[in-house]
Amino acid sequence: MKLKKVILIDGNSLGYASHHTTKLHVGDQEVQAIFHCIKTMRKLLRTYSSYTPIILWDKHTQWRFDLHPMYKDGRDDTPEKVAERKAYHDQKPYIFKCLHLLGIGQLSAEEYEADDLAGYLTKHFTDQDIKVMLVTGDQDWIQLVSDKCVWYDTIRDKTVNANNFAEFTGYINAQYFVEGKALQGDGSDTIPGVGGIGAKGAPEFIMQYGGVARFLQLADEGKLPEKLPKVISRFANNEVPPASKKYGELLPVRDGFERNMKLMDLRNAKKPSAEATNAVKGKFNRAKFEELCGELAFQSILNNMDTWIQPFEEKANG
Repeated sequence: MKLKKVILIDGNSLGYASHHTTKLHVGDQEVQAIFHCIKTMRKLLRTYSSYTPIILWDKHTQWRFDLHPMYKDGRDDTPEKVAERKAYHDQKPYIFKCLHLLGIGQLSAEEYEADDLAGYLTKHFTDQDIKVMLVTGDQDWIQLVSDKCVWYDTIRDKTVNANNFAEFTGYINAQYFVEGKALQGDGSDTIPGVGGIGAKGAPEFIMQYGGVARFLQLADEGKLPEKLPKVISRFANNEVPPASKKYGELLPVRDGFERNMKLMDLRNAKKPSAEATNAVKGKFNRAKFEELCGELAFQSILNNMDTWIQPFEEKANG
């Protein structure tokens, strides 16, 4: 059966959001990430029953660390963060198993984050006129929005489509959006900006100069005004910004911008090789799912199993 509509779901975005809810325990094991992941999947299937869901999981992308050794450096910088990450990661095998038994396909690939898989698959599907919904809290994925692709954040209940893209992002197209991100940097991934161009200044810069490529062309042709703000002058002349407490010594501005574009631009992600890809087709199995719910003490699901499992059963039989 040919796919007509696909939901690409950021597994760790969904998982972490589910983890940071009211804590649930079975013995010493936290289980809230498992419970709320499958609960959200049920809601998605009920609301978007004509879509085929695929969960995308992160793998380590060494090439990003080679390009920027501080990449994601701040995620384990306190004992509390380390403990929270461990509590979530201890639940991931159960999340994977529950989704598998509910018939949901899952995908990962060596040297690909879920972001990269979303970039490749969105183009792959939309080129075939297959509609795509991206489910994640990660706003980096918004760069993939088009007339055939929408972005949806289930936690904040926010949707971005081709019609409200500019209003939501402050940029008229995906190229400018990615350039704006590269100018600002991304503190959550420990990626420094170019130095002095922040969330307000980036869209203003893009609007004033018509994008970074046009700005650099004007700079190289000597067509910029003689008197420029120091931040803009540094960019034009590829100077090194002042060192940062968080990031230390920074690259010359143009070099930093180019690096950030490589780190952040998902639109040209290549197809992963067959050898690197781990695609697990869901295999609906109500009996084994019930058994797992018993192990995890998901009594509210067990008490209402016939109704609760219906969206997954219908998808498996459809």
